[in-house]
Amino acid sequence: MIDCRIQASRRLKGLEDYPCKSIGIIEYRTFATTIDSRIQTECIGCPPDPPRPDWYCAWRLSIH
Repeated sequence: MIDCRIQASRRLKGLEDYPCKSIGIIEYRTFATTIDSRIQTECIGCPPDPPRPDWYCAWRLSIH
């Protein structure tokens, strides 16, 4: 994800990034395994990790 509209909105209000990594792990894992139980989910980076200059958060989905 290049930019996150939720985190961008928080920054506009002067709020810190919401640490959504733990929620994302559950959400993306559940989404992926609903489609195919072989799909594995890995967080590459997501708040509270610091944002990168080329992307805001990244997830890897792969079939094993």
